[in-house]
Amino acid sequence: MDEERLFSGWCRQTDRARRVLFTYEPAGGRRRIADADCGFFRCPFAAECPIAAEARAAAEGGGATPTKGSV
Repeated sequence: MDEERLFSGWCRQTDRARRVLFTYEPAGGRRRIADADCGFFRCPFAAECPIAAEARAAAEGGGATPTKGSV
């Protein structure tokens, strides 16, 4: 079952604060980022993005709070 989580922080690509909704899907007993409502997969700053870092940590089981209404 897919799960959605919302993260906020500073986006270097747009040079402003923003919230990003990430969708996770199960992948072999783990979770992987399936989608994001920003340019996460093609962003030149994804490796150093604080929003993406939180999203990756959540995919690995790190502490992030699920968005309201997520399962």
